[in-house]
Amino acid sequence: MKVKTGDVFLMWRIKVLIEAGRIVTEGDVNKDWKSFDVKLPGPGKQMELLSELNENGE
Repeated sequence: MKVKTGDVFLMWRIKVLIEAGRIVTEGDVNKDWKSFDVKLPGPGKQMELLSELNENGE
């Protein structure tokens, strides 16, 4: 890659997505990468997020 993305940025972005409810995690995100798993929220939450995006024109 020409532009490298650092771990600090990626961890910040993951935490923002968690707070927004766009992803869910299992484990401790305050530790290292191996201490947690990331997944999409359940189907009901996914539909809610899609509705929000459509309303906001995103």
